[in-house]
Amino acid sequence: MAVVDCGSFPKAAESLYISPTAVMKQMNTLEKNLDLTDYRLHLVPFEDNHEGIVSEIENLGEKFDFLVGVCDSKIWLSICNFLPLGRYKKMIAVSRDHRLASKNCIELEDLYGENLMMVARGDSGINDFIRNDLEKNHPEINIIDTPQFYDWSVFNSYADSGNVLLTIECWKDVHPGLVSIPVNWDYSIPYGILYSKDAPDDVNKFVRLANEIVE
Repeated sequence: MAVVDCGSFPKAAESLYISPTAVMKQMNTLEKNLDLTDYRLHLVPFEDNHEGIVSEIENLGEKFDFLVGVCDSKIWLSICNFLPLGRYKKMIAVSRDHRLASKNCIELEDLYGENLMMVARGDSGINDFIRNDLEKNHPEINIIDTPQFYDWSVFNSYADSGNVLLTIECWKDVHPGLVSIPVNWDYSIPYGILYSKDAPDDVNKFVRLANEIVE
């Protein structure tokens, strides 16, 4: 009761005039008698590049149970499960001195004559759909392939290139040299929870509860 009232083990120990270790022992005994598990949230760092993230996804369930992020990758979805929680709008990023940087919203005609950098065809269904639309209906936009995964080096390289970069809403402040601008279209990408295809029962229960909340 003291742990609940005080909000933490150390504060409970202080109020009871016992050590935090003694509180933990009593809590462990209580959990054992009630057949309960005390779950804790840990934020785990990982290598922020394409090879690193794929390796981490392959090891979901070992190093950590969940990875939260955007996901439309065929590679990722082939090695993990994904629970969508919402969507981020697709946007355009340009350098701060670019002619489009002052615009509040970009029309596709504004991109005529520009080099639009976007991930290569094949891994993202949404990006492939955008590419097909632009190639068919707006051939005046020159599309150039980028790496499949945007890490810091990608943003650095395009901040001074003068080109236009296809990006997403949640990355609008990721680089100080880039300005992200909405586009007059309806394209977006899902974000949510990635978890192992062989997830244990408690992980699957969490996912079911999260899905109920989303619905």
